[in-house]
Amino acid sequence: MKHVYDYMFHILQSCGKLMKMNVEVPEGAKEVCPETMACPVKGGRMRQYMDDSLILSPSNKGSCEMPPPFEEDELKKFLEKKKSVEKEVEKWTNEYWEEQKKSLQH
Repeated sequence: MKHVYDYMFHILQSCGKLMKMNVEVPEGAKEVCPETMACPVKGGRMRQYMDDSLILSPSNKGSCEMPPPFEEDELKKFLEKKKSVEKEVEKWTNEYWEEQKKSLQH
């Protein structure tokens, strides 16, 4: 999640450099921080998600660092595994719907 926020920050910064406008804080505006947004949410999954996705500091890595490219055999293994997993999930889905049809017919 941290890399997603770093990337979003990088994109927003890049876009901001292209904009030519003067930003003014309107009268009566209040500063909002993540904690004040999360405070009204008491417990539950929503609060847990907010706590888990909270970023306390920026990453020390550059936002656009890419991992090294796959070697050809690594990529082939990855794609084969992905395809087999997709087939297995499709098989499970079909089995589930067949069971649902049978249960509705009885």
